[in-house]
Amino acid sequence: MQDAFEKLIIVLRAMYNLDIWLKGRPIFEGGQWDFNLLAHHLDRDVATEADRFAFQHGLFAMSYRNWTGWQNTAACCQLLSDHHQQFAHHVRRLGKYQSSLLVYKEPEESLQEILMSHKMSENTRRELLHHYLLVKPKNATRFIEQVYDLGNQYFVIKPSYSYRLEFYAPPDQPFGDHKEKVRNALLEHGLDYASQRVWNDKDCVLPIISEYPMELQYLSEELRDDSDIVMAAVEKNPLALNYASERLRNDKNIIRMAIAESTYPLSFASEKVLSDRECMLDLIAKNPQAFHYAAVKLKDDKKFINAAKQRNPELRKYLR
Repeated sequence: MQDAFEKLIIVLRAMYNLDIWLKGRPIFEGGQWDFNLLAHHLDRDVATEADRFAFQHGLFAMSYRNWTGWQNTAACCQLLSDHHQQFAHHVRRLGKYQSSLLVYKEPEESLQEILMSHKMSENTRRELLHHYLLVKPKNATRFIEQVYDLGNQYFVIKPSYSYRLEFYAPPDQPFGDHKEKVRNALLEHGLDYASQRVWNDKDCVLPIISEYPMELQYLSEELRDDSDIVMAAVEKNPLALNYASERLRNDKNIIRMAIAESTYPLSFASEKVLSDRECMLDLIAKNPQAFHYAAVKLKDDKKFINAAKQRNPELRKYLR
């Protein structure tokens, strides 16, 4: 899809400038613009759902990103229908929520409160979720399961520019019947568009986590505590160790795998490992830089330092 945001700005400003002399004409009804009539007036062949979706996605992008250009266009947006104004209002709430997360502040509203608000019509909610799916698929998919009553089913959504749900692997079918479809869709997109049932299925997740190791952070606590899952993720990307359970961040075999090429993943090891004298001596023997991550009590222990230098004489280069 082309840059719908810039096109929307152009269209809205043009609408604002043409407002005075177009009032009373067919594309201006009840004191507000009607995009469908505008599209139909311009070209009857392009007044399709895809065009309407593109226009509204531009409105979504402008409102969600909360660009500075929004204030300059606010007056133009007042020319839109009540439905589009309400749509933009709820999208701005989403954008504000996301901005609060990015700057590590506590959002005023939860995502649940925004997307399931009783002040939002069901039609607006469904439209908003279809646009949100293209921006934050993991978040949107969870709510799509609720709104479309798809809970506890295997499916993978196919992102599309329409208000109809499309699937790589549809619900209401036994998993075995479309196992290959699920696998292929996950290999293409990761777990972005997968249902919660897929996320919680080890057989579905295990081959995918090897390709998308940082998806580990989104898995349930149970799967982040599964050694097969965590080892598959860490083997592909050692930084995935950060998202393993506390128990597995104590696992010495997983720790050794994680620091095979760099000691940086020790930043994510548990305090228990970093305080374990013998474990740290073993790690230092393989790479002297592991000393930097040892617990303070070990760094201040002269006996430990002497033992570490004996295990790996190169440690002397890294000591003050």
